[in-house]
Amino acid sequence: MKQYRLIARQRLINPSTKRIYDDEGLKALDAFWASPVYEYDDSIHKTVIANELIEKYE
Repeated sequence: MKQYRLIARQRLINPSTKRIYDDEGLKALDAFWASPVYEYDDSIHKTVIANELIEKYE
């Protein structure tokens, strides 16, 4: 089985460090989102999986 999870991050810059926030900082700012884990059979091609996930979240 293959497991997939979509992750979305906003590219926010920390004003004190002038660097992009890491995942923990983004989670604190509510700028990080992760989908549930989806499991697919090993025989399914990655393109089919990608198209299915696009349809779910587009």
